[in-house]
Amino acid sequence: MRYVVGLLIFFVAGILNFSWLSPGGFSSYAFFIDIVTLVVFLLTICATVIISGEFGTLIKSKNALISKKYYLSNNDKERAITLYKVLAKVIVCTAVIMIVSTTIIMLGTLDDPAMLGPFMAVSLLSILYAAVLLLIFVYPAQIILKNRTNIGEKRVISEKEVINKLLELCYKNNISPEEILEADDISFKQQ
Repeated sequence: MRYVVGLLIFFVAGILNFSWLSPGGFSSYAFFIDIVTLVVFLLTICATVIISGEFGTLIKSKNALISKKYYLSNNDKERAITLYKVLAKVIVCTAVIMIVSTTIIMLGTLDDPAMLGPFMAVSLLSILYAAVLLLIFVYPAQIILKNRTNIGEKRVISEKEVINKLLELCYKNNISPEEILEADDISFKQQ
């Protein structure tokens, strides 16, 4: 639920930002849509997942992100977190490649000033799309998966914690620790 609320806030902030900053108001949203750039990003992500052989992990992690009733094993959880880290790097690399390639093409067509605008727009949109993909999907998925506790996960208790708890119980029940070590049957009063 927090994720959906966060997405809504992000979406509303984007609408307010673009509508107030642009002179055309809501009609200027067409400038932020470049289907080819979006397709390149999506195809790059799909190719990475398919080549890595982690498509199943992506589906499992999607189910765990959407539903709290779906749990991942510790191995699947670590694989999913690693996959999202790789996807973050792939998205950044894709944006860099698109910026460099459009800049090279733009510099090759300097004799036609009318072409500078569209190439510069694609270059800047690739940065925007990479940032949006990272902020809305990849980083939240990593954080949610890291914070998710799976069924069967047990907390490891250190010896120091056991000793401290034992001493605390001895103090509350007016029993010396030596008495506990000597006793065969240990029973404490109800707290």
